[in-house]
Order: sequence, then structure tokens, then C-alpha cells
Amino acid sequence: MIADPNQPPPDIVPALRYEKGQAALDFLEGAFGFNEVMAVKDDEGRLVHAELKFGGGVVYLGEVNVAEGHEAVDAARFGIAVYAEDVDGHYAREGGRRRDPPPADGHGLRRPLLRGAGL
Repeated sequence: MIADPNQPPPDIVPALRYEKGQAALDFLEGAFGFNEVMAVKDDEGRLVHAELKFGGGVVYLGEVNVAEGHEAVDAARFGIAVYAEDVDGHYAREGGRRRDPPPADGHGLRRPLLRGAGL
């Protein structure tokens, strides 16, 4: 999800997970000049998802163990969002190590979770 629907998403966006998401967001803004595009918090004030821009780049940021369905990203503390035109083609090339084909989410995106063998 990129906050500005008038702009195409970058092809690749790193997704970072932190124990203290708001502190990480504040650090990136203060130390490097990242700009918060959007942030979503849960009812307890934990950072579920944020999008930060720096120059022409975007990074996703959130707290571990907050966003449902992101257990693999939480465990690794990072992930990579790759925006592809042909999601089904990527599934076919991936060799069967996939979950069910993804339906469109609330943002009109199809989000497959692909994992390499042994990763």
C-alpha cells in the first residue's frame, strides 16, 4: 500500500519490523530526514504500518507481533514488497512453494507470500 494512490508504487519496498515502531519512525525522521507519509496504529497505540519517504525511495515500517499475517516478516525483522504486474506468473515460476493464490486486499492489491526453498 502506498499512501498516494495517484503515484505508482516503487517496484521494490523494504519492510522493517521493530520492537518499538514509533521510536524507530521518530529516529529515521530525526536522524536521516525521512518523511512520514502515513501511519496506522492499533487500539493500544502500537504502530501497525507506516510508510516513510526519503528522496525517491519508500520504506514500510511497523512493530513486531502487531500486524496479522506478517509472522514471517516479524520473525526475520524485515521483508521485501515486490510489486509485479503478473502475480500468477510469479506463482507459476516459484515452483509450488506457495500458499493459496492471493485475493485482492482492501487496497486492490494481490499479496502473495513466496518463500524460497530452505529460507
